[in-house]
Amino acid sequence: MYPYVLGENWTRAYLHLSRLALHMQHLLQDPQVSLFLSEPDHAEKSPLALRRINLQSTAAILAPDAPTYAGMKERYLARFPKSAVTFGFADFSLWELQLQEAHLVLGFGQTYRATAYSPELWIHQQPERNK
Repeated sequence: MYPYVLGENWTRAYLHLSRLALHMQHLLQDPQVSLFLSEPDHAEKSPLALRRINLQSTAAILAPDAPTYAGMKERYLARFPKSAVTFGFADFSLWELQLQEAHLVLGFGQTYRATAYSPELWIHQQPERNK
């Protein structure tokens, strides 16, 4: 589990990671990554009925001089203000995940897959039911 913020239209997700962490070492070797989001677990609800989405993406370090860096840093800190100190650490980088496809589960037996080239098009698609 790691804090993240989503960019406009769910086309990007952003993580602030330390180069010392094992997960960042994995990203440096293979930029293909999956971001899993789920509604919170409840005692009254079966875990199989939880809504969840698995977003497939490609990750890259967002350079501090990139046009979107300042805005995403601001968005990240607005959501996670205690992370401000880590933006001053040399081993931390802001990572940009370019989202490519999604596997959506709305509950038991309700699974869908979105495979549009751009997530901006997902809202215009009918989900394809897995068979």
